[in-house]
Amino acid sequence: MKKFTLFAVLIILVASFSVAMAETRGKPGGKDGKDFGREGKRSPYANLNLTEEQKGKIDAMRESLRKEMTPVRTDLIKKRMELNLLWMEDSPEGDKIKTKQKEIRKLKGTMEDTLTDFRLNINSLLTPEQRAELMAKRAQGKSSFPKDKRRSQK
Repeated sequence: MKKFTLFAVLIILVASFSVAMAETRGKPGGKDGKDFGREGKRSPYANLNLTEEQKGKIDAMRESLRKEMTPVRTDLIKKRMELNLLWMEDSPEGDKIKTKQKEIRKLKGTMEDTLTDFRLNINSLLTPEQRAELMAKRAQGKSSFPKDKRRSQK
């Protein structure tokens, strides 16, 4: 009973957290007069001299991505909490833990595939010059795309 109560509280917290996170994301593509993307970071597309049409399409794609990723992120958080509960049992069952880990890996793969499709779709909107500029930013490490934190801490 104690574990069920703890699990119920965790699920409620996850749901609340997910809604709050979805609402606090930065406005995509400069709708609010800035050109900020995710979590207030400068958009990697900010200095590419995008046309208004390109900006509009990218904004729509970002909104679609956000709507598609929010439930997956919520599910991922939930699965991680469930995994933690499995590890907290008096006698953790290996099969259940491995099954939950597989579910988590599948969700991460889904997220990675979705982000890859998003980036490819945006790439298709850019001119060759804009793509070259974006690649140059990435090569210099000036893009706001996520970096592998483990490598940067060496």
